[in-house]
Amino acid sequence: MKASTKKGPDRITPKHANPPKTPKTETRSSCKTEFRGPTDHHSSRVIARHLNTGRRIVRPWDHALDCLQNHAMAAGELLGVSKLIACPVANGGYIFVPQY
Repeated sequence: MKASTKKGPDRITPKHANPPKTPKTETRSSCKTEFRGPTDHHSSRVIARHLNTGRRIVRPWDHALDCLQNHAMAAGELLGVSKLIACPVANGGYIFVPQY
């Protein structure tokens, strides 16, 4: 049998040749924050972890701010936005998503 030399929509290609494109998941990024208390070597701190990439940052606890503000500052710095929506997590911490 002769190979097809057609171009366009009538051409037959194997299913794996052109896999469907998946939508970008980075457009809706989110992060989880958690509080870590002081130890012998570190002061109190907030850890913000990006839920899509796993990237994290650690920020010292600012006693001039309240709890939610400390978590929001770390999340905003990680996600690169200033307007966030917060949802508390049952075992402590928050989940933050950008407000568009």
